[in-house]
Formats: sequence, structure tokens, C-alpha cells
Amino acid sequence: MLLAPLPTRVLSHELMDAPDLAPDQTHLALRGLARLNTFSGAARTLWRAIEPVARTHNPLSLLDIATGSADVPLEVARLARRRGCTLNLAACDIRPEMRAAAAANAARRGQSLRLFSFDALRDQIPDRFDIITISLFTHHLDDPAVVRLLSTARQATRRLLIVSDLHRTPVNLALVATTSRLITTSRIVHTDAVLSVRAAFSIPEMAALASQAGLVNARVTRTFPCRLLLTWSPPDA
Repeated sequence: MLLAPLPTRVLSHELMDAPDLAPDQTHLALRGLARLNTFSGAARTLWRAIEPVARTHNPLSLLDIATGSADVPLEVARLARRRGCTLNLAACDIRPEMRAAAAANAARRGQSLRLFSFDALRDQIPDRFDIITISLFTHHLDDPAVVRLLSTARQATRRLLIVSDLHRTPVNLALVATTSRLITTSRIVHTDAVLSVRAAFSIPEMAALASQAGLVNARVTRTFPCRLLLTWSPPDA
């Protein structure tokens, strides 16, 4: 069943999105997601895209949208520091429990992090940033909402917009389903991992949405082991 063809997206409500999720289950799921991000090299992938910009512009401001526990942007900032680059981090999430988890994570790492609430379906980004990153979020949205989010991010991006998300293929579905069970005991992650891949985009689908959002010459590529990566820079960046 896991290897059946995946011709179209199947957008479902994930367990992690439940408003009455118990705090202990939320924390366990966030730890599991952080481990999956580490396994997939999510932060390293973003840093590779950012590094060419950081070579000529330092420091840089970076906003991470729908940040969850902020494990990815905080790790990107650590990788940047190792290269002598400074990222001034901001992160946003509509859910207060996620912002609290991100604040606690930043405090543990001794990293400065500006946090604010943001509704990706309604709000405008209240500032402009050199870099905007969106990780593992677009698969939660229907196509018009993705176009709106990308358009909103485009208007607030000075130098580089990056979208990292799962890539909907049969192999990736099997890989994510198996890996989630190996690295976390969270039943929420076990279930949502499969739902997330089924809701994810193909590369042509993401490229088409980027075009609708006005991201002229956006680049969408596969990234190891199971994700796609969209990168776009303003013409005058």
C-alpha cells in the first residue's frame, strides 16, 4: 500500500493540528519532528542555500514562518556562526504553545530569537527580512493558500526566499513512514508523517504555485533524502 502510486495530493487534518492536544504529546511530537529534521539534514540544506548570500552580506536577518519549536532556524544560525556569519533570527507561529516551545529551545541554546504570532492565511508579514524560510508547512495548505503565503513572503523578502517541504513520491512515503518509527515513539509523528507526504507537492506542482505567486525564475529541486526545495531571489537582490 505504501508503494502505491501517488498521482494527486490528499490533504488531511493531522493529529498535531488538534487544538486539544495534551502538552506532553505536543512536546514528544516536537522532539520527534526535530529528530526527523536532523536525520534529513534540513538545516544543512537551508544553510547551503543561504551561504552564498552570507558571503557577501553579513549580518543577515532571517524569518522562519510556522516555526514550531524553531529547531531548524536555530541550527541554521549555529551553522552560520561556524562560518563567521551572523543571522539575526525571527520566527513566527500562530499557535502560542509553539511559540513557547521555540522560546524555550532558543533559551536552552543561548540564542536570541524574536518571536511573534502570524496567521499565514490572513496576516501580512510586519517587516522585511533578508531571508525568509518556510519549512514543512506548505503541505498543510490548499493551493490558493500556498499561493497567498508565497506572495506575502515574496513582498517581505529582500534577498532570498526558501521553501523546504516533503516531496510526494512513493519511495519518500515509505522512507518517512519507516524512519518516523525508528527515531521517535510519538504516535502523532507516526501518523502525521504518512499524512504529510500524501499532502505534499510534486516538483511541477510547487513550481506552478510559485509562478502564480509571482516568484519569477524560482528554482525547485529535489533534496536528499525526501524533500523538495524552492529558492527565489528578488530581481534586484
